[in-house]
Amino acid sequence: MYLIQQISSIQINSTRDRAKVNLSFTKSKNNQKICLWNRQFIHSSYNPTIEAERFVKTLSFSSEPRYIIFIAPFGGHSYSFLKKRFPNARFIAIEFFDHKAFREIPWDFYFTGTSSKLGNELFKIIGEEGSLFTEVIIWPTSERLFPEECQKTLEILRIFFNTSRDVLGTRLFFTKKWNTNTFRNIKYAKKIIPAFRIEKPVCIIASGPSLTKTIDFLQKHKDRMFLIALSSSMPVLSKYKIEPNVCFTTDGGFWAKMHLEKYGEQFKNTIFIASLEAALPYNILHKNFLHFIDYGDGLSHQVIKKTFLSSQAALRCGTVSGTALDFSQNSSEKDIFFLGLDLANTKNYPHSQPNALENYNAPRDSRIKPKEDRITKAAYTGNGSLALYENWFKNIHASKNKIYRIKAENKDFSNSFPAIKDISENEAVQILLERQESPSPEGKKTVQTIDVKGIKSYLENTIKLLSTLEFEAQPFSAEINELYRKISLKEFLAFQKKQTKTSFLELKENTVSFLTKSLLYLQ
Repeated sequence: MYLIQQISSIQINSTRDRAKVNLSFTKSKNNQKICLWNRQFIHSSYNPTIEAERFVKTLSFSSEPRYIIFIAPFGGHSYSFLKKRFPNARFIAIEFFDHKAFREIPWDFYFTGTSSKLGNELFKIIGEEGSLFTEVIIWPTSERLFPEECQKTLEILRIFFNTSRDVLGTRLFFTKKWNTNTFRNIKYAKKIIPAFRIEKPVCIIASGPSLTKTIDFLQKHKDRMFLIALSSSMPVLSKYKIEPNVCFTTDGGFWAKMHLEKYGEQFKNTIFIASLEAALPYNILHKNFLHFIDYGDGLSHQVIKKTFLSSQAALRCGTVSGTALDFSQNSSEKDIFFLGLDLANTKNYPHSQPNALENYNAPRDSRIKPKEDRITKAAYTGNGSLALYENWFKNIHASKNKIYRIKAENKDFSNSFPAIKDISENEAVQILLERQESPSPEGKKTVQTIDVKGIKSYLENTIKLLSTLEFEAQPFSAEINELYRKISLKEFLAFQKKQTKTSFLELKENTVSFLTKSLLYLQ
């Protein structure tokens, strides 16, 4: 045995028994820095470098990883061996302690603790596509000495990978539909208006069950606010004859049209704000005012640039209420109020009534398949989505706008959000009066001309370029790779995993075929 030279020590509260235990730094026999947890060695007390090298040699992955997530207290001994064996990977270290010694290693990304925000940060770094090329490794002693911390971290990672899978699955299924919607909207939209500023407090109207309980407040004070209705709340507003300034929709599927089908004719002055990929009824495209937001990615972003559309930048996220909030923050410096933002399941209807989906499903109820069973099943299956949306709102940061959520009299929400203050209707009225906002008429709307020739020219040139590319000409430019990803995501990912001539031809032919059909569609 040899004398351990302790060089530093900090006190940590254990999450397991709340007892205070020691994280200690020492020197190994070959004079390298190592650490102990409650007097138990986390690394080899003789030669941690050889131990780390052997650990890295045991790693085996089915394909070359792009990201490696390393769950390891002070895992720096492994860094050089990991970098040598996987030179193209980016390394993400997750430690359980916040100590400067852990930050001495040049990891690409470094996180401390097991906060729920970790999943969101990983999603920003890796994204849904990158999750397919991500591996997770754990230092051998981590699970033995830190079972609870490892379990929590692995649960966060499980949610991250499941969320990535769901988002990627949605993109794989809907990419072609979204791209088709993009060209359909460009072709048929007649009254597109440019980006604009909002000069009144904003009220974002979601369709949670609490909406109908605050409808009196909305009727009395609607003229003091700029009303942004999410598409699912339109049936309620229609029932109470409340015309919103804006209807917000981002969904590219069949159900989105169902929410909007009836309301273009009823609300002729409402501006329908949509992503260019959204599914919009023909009558709204042809007759109503429209403004298209720009996510800054996807084929829709390229079309917006080529047609010179004046578009407001927007945040792509899982919930339209989040996109509407981001739009409001970018368009206004005024207060923002939410109505109907429950984000929690109930035993009854998950949405305020009337609701387009309920109107569609109700006629199919029967004694064998009663309404109660359908509502219970919808609440159960929708719980995962609501949890994701709720988590997104819990992790938003404070902004220049003050954000409020209005609750009905003597009613509290079952959740809370750090950046959003829950207030009563009376408190909301007081805020509006203090700001001295008075009713004011809306200005005249200016209609924008679309440069369809610009997008036609872009399609023609792109088709010619792609048609000349051969597999032997690899590697392709970043611009070409991005174009393949935007149009043929499924084929693109298949080619990324197995770069063969056959997979390349499938990718190229599918992309050229879609662009050719789109060009003919615009003629």
